[in-house]
Amino acid sequence: MSYVGTEYSFPQLSRLTEKLHSIRGSKILVTGGGGFFGLHLGHLLHTLGAIVTLTDIRQPVQDVYSGIRFIQ
Repeated sequence: MSYVGTEYSFPQLSRLTEKLHSIRGSKILVTGGGGFFGLHLGHLLHTLGAIVTLTDIRQPVQDVYSGIRFIQ
């Protein structure tokens, strides 16, 4: 299995999966959360079970998922 020229074995993927699941319940602050990248990162972390707060000096470029706090 190859991603961007790097070989990954199944044990490495297993460790990655464990790390992603360890995010569940973590409180995470995403600065720049009103921009495209920050907003989508916040959505992904929320989907993985994190408690997410986004902050930015501008309004989000898209709607924020319910359950995610946004501070301007």
